Amino acid sequence: MTYVFMKYPERQIRNIVINTDWLAKSIYNIVKKFLPKRTLEKMAFAGKDPKEILEVLSRDIDISVIPKKYGGQNDLII
Repeated sequence: MTYVFMKYPERQIRNIVINTDWLAKSIYNIVKKFLPKRTLEKMAFAGKDPKEILEVLSRDIDISVIPKKYGGQNDLII
């Protein structure tokens, strides 16, 4: 598996998964044992709590761009 990660570099900056439940987090806890540290540092999970979602999103995204339904200030409907 290490060979794959060495030959095919990651291109994403951050993976943010929102509205997760206990099952998704449980599966991630099993899978993360096989992922490189660099990949783990790029992952962020947020449950269904709006405050938690806004906290996770606002680490990497300006609050003016985050949609209102996630606690941001953007009026556009996506």
